[in-house]
Amino acid sequence: SNDEDDDAAEFQRSLARPLDRGELTSAFGGLLFVGRSRYNDVVVADETVSRVHCIIVRSDNKVGVFDGWSSYGTLTLARGRADKQCKDSSHDDRRPLLFDEGEAFVLRVGKNATILFPGNT
Repeated sequence: SNDEDDDAAEFQRSLARPLDRGELTSAFGGLLFVGRSRYNDVVVADETVSRVHCIIVRSDNKVGVFDGWSSYGTLTLARGRADKQCKDSSHDDRRPLLFDEGEAFVLRVGKNATILFPGNT
């Protein structure tokens, strides 16, 4: 929908500014790297997961998930907001996956691995 496209554009614009140290180290951590490599913040031991599969970025009141050009994409399996669509970012349609800060969501990375982000309870 247009509202979601506008949200994605606004989120990307918000990332164009420098992040200060407080943002990078606060609660969610600012940036989380997810993938098979042991150097990631979230390590997924699955051969279908890319070395750096996706990057999760916190900015303003949104959390964005950016697929790292992985072979199998990053898919939203469930999310806390029932009024918002579950979207995918895959090789034929790369897009940031946007969530409200504090919203719970479940991602599928690779062919089989799922990651739950519980949100604020």
